[in-house]
Amino acid sequence: MVRRGKLTSTIAEAVIHWLSDPSLPAPDFQIYFAPVYFWEHGLRKTGTPALTIGPVLQAPLSRGHVRLRSAEPTDHPRILNNTLSQDAEVDAILAALDLIEELAAREPLAGLVGEQLNPGLTVRGRQERIAWLRATCEHLYHPVGSCRIGPEGEGVVDPELRVYGVERLRVADASVMPRITSGNTNAPLT
Repeated sequence: MVRRGKLTSTIAEAVIHWLSDPSLPAPDFQIYFAPVYFWEHGLRKTGTPALTIGPVLQAPLSRGHVRLRSAEPTDHPRILNNTLSQDAEVDAILAALDLIEELAAREPLAGLVGEQLNPGLTVRGRQERIAWLRATCEHLYHPVGSCRIGPEGEGVVDPELRVYGVERLRVADASVMPRITSGNTNAPLT
């Protein structure tokens, strides 16, 4: 029985684990292949069929923060991802974009791919590509470290996942990881 429809796809139909620098001990990118146009978290549409090949930096050096806006529990937190604050991240993503363009130019993809949308072919120079990255870079749903394990004053929880200064409260999810893993964050938790 052949099944069809949106829920028959995992969206990320194929993934490459890739080292942007051969001296790295483990891949620092996952490059996703999806049979859909996935931009602005899937909210932007093209009007025509499209595919997405997207690089995901697995070991970012940038560090952001999550802060409370107020003591009001219904106020959303203030989240600063601080994405691309390190030049090494920008260089690595530019290298990943070069690889993606190279892959898309080879068969069998070359025969399937039409217009390159993001970045478009007019975004060619290094500074143009960096400006495009800074304007469009998105996270991919795997944040960690907002309640990281560490010594009191540096971390939020101790090695037993107990929250410092709060009795009988523990945090047991990927937010306790001091650093992001080189793959999906659910892997160490299963």
